[in-house]
Amino acid sequence: MKTFSKLLCWSEPASEKKKKAAQPPANKGVVTYIACGVLSLIVGCLGLIWSPSEVLMTERLRMRRGFPPFEWWVTPPEEVFVSFYVFNVSNYEQFLNGSHSKLRLQEVGPYVFKEVEQHTNVEHNGNDTLTYKRQYKVEFVPELNTLNLNDTVVIPNLALLGMASYLADSSFIIKLGFNLLMRRMGSQPFKRVSVYDYMWNLTDPLLLVGHKLAPFLVPVDNLGILDLIYSNLVDNITVFIGENSARRFFTMDRFNGRKRLGFWRNETCDSIDLATEGMLYHQNIARTDDLHFFRKTLCRVTPVKYEKDVVKDGLQAYRYIVPHDTFHRPKNGEKDCYTLPGRKPHPNGMSEISPCLYGFPLAISFPHFFAADERLLDLVDGMTPDHEKHSGFVIVEPVSGLPLSSRAGVQGNLVMRDVSTFGPLASFSDMYIPLFWIEMAQVGVPWYVLTALYLTAVVLPATQGVVCVALVALGVGLLAVGMCRLRRFVHKYVSLDQLPQCTS
Repeated sequence: MKTFSKLLCWSEPASEKKKKAAQPPANKGVVTYIACGVLSLIVGCLGLIWSPSEVLMTERLRMRRGFPPFEWWVTPPEEVFVSFYVFNVSNYEQFLNGSHSKLRLQEVGPYVFKEVEQHTNVEHNGNDTLTYKRQYKVEFVPELNTLNLNDTVVIPNLALLGMASYLADSSFIIKLGFNLLMRRMGSQPFKRVSVYDYMWNLTDPLLLVGHKLAPFLVPVDNLGILDLIYSNLVDNITVFIGENSARRFFTMDRFNGRKRLGFWRNETCDSIDLATEGMLYHQNIARTDDLHFFRKTLCRVTPVKYEKDVVKDGLQAYRYIVPHDTFHRPKNGEKDCYTLPGRKPHPNGMSEISPCLYGFPLAISFPHFFAADERLLDLVDGMTPDHEKHSGFVIVEPVSGLPLSSRAGVQGNLVMRDVSTFGPLASFSDMYIPLFWIEMAQVGVPWYVLTALYLTAVVLPATQGVVCVALVALGVGLLAVGMCRLRRFVHKYVSLDQLPQCTS
């Protein structure tokens, strides 16, 4: 019996015992191979089912706090510069005495500012929309300027001429009262002012009295151009976000709580459909897509249209242009959206914006009447339209819908109606007087945004398939090695260890 027991027992050699004691347990390596293989296999399979680039783009649509897309939008990193150009009237004396029939204008500028956009009071509404308060401000950039804000220019007296044009259709009694007030205040058709005052602090005794006596007709006492524009650029906006709104991403749902702009009687003209603020467009843009942006300075939703493919900052991108007929009347006979009721339509290239500026008689065009009716060029001297300088464009990365660069200019023109009943102003009747023009330019995006965009739009789509297949193959390989080692471990250590050890 004792001999039979010895046959069943197994005695491990002393050298093997020492080697085994010196080595780490074999099962630790097995666990590592199997765990890494399972993890690699899971990640690879998930990547083949849900591609990483699509996951990132879908997450971007949600605009969740703390994530880069939301944080970059709340505090926009893009650098946007505003260049302000003034038209100085060089022959005002000759025009007033009748020796010259046209105003001679001289462009002075640019005066360069940095525009800062702020998004505050942000609320996720829970119905795939986001509401926020949008506000702009500008900061003078001394290092980008060669001209002085204290330079003086001669400009049309906006208070006098604007009020006269506004009252052109008023009753005899109102016109008589305005004539008396004009003479009493001693207001002149032209003013010599500093460029700074023209931008921020432009007033007149006539304007101050009018604002005091009839604030419902004269709602402001300061006609400084930039003050007028930027004090008016504060709005509450609701936009679409979320996976269900991919094609409408960041287009407006409500503007100041309304489904329309609130400027025009015609519902089509007043619509905010497809309008964005121009900072973000929908993802996966096609060349056939038109993009739309709204800026209160333009008083309308404006389309931009695909022109060509370009390469910008190493990224494939689409160049969109502002159509040259943006400020034209419809060609198909439809009602002109941007002519006020009861008024004659403006020439092509000129669009009314007075409903957005307290009714002040102002119309906009491309700078120097670029692409406008040639009759406008005959009304004044000094206009030199140039396609390269005065047209507008935006370059968009199509996968993300992020603008990489843009430039657009707009000119403000004083609309003078028939003011022949206001004696000293009769020579200004039926004129369009260029006052200024503003160019807005986004010069680029920061390197860290470009890096993230390049990874998301270029690197991931090109490599994610190969990487995911490689991860699956790696996972299978690791599992195979792990299972092989496990089998050896079981055979060598488990099966033999179950035999009774010989003690003698």
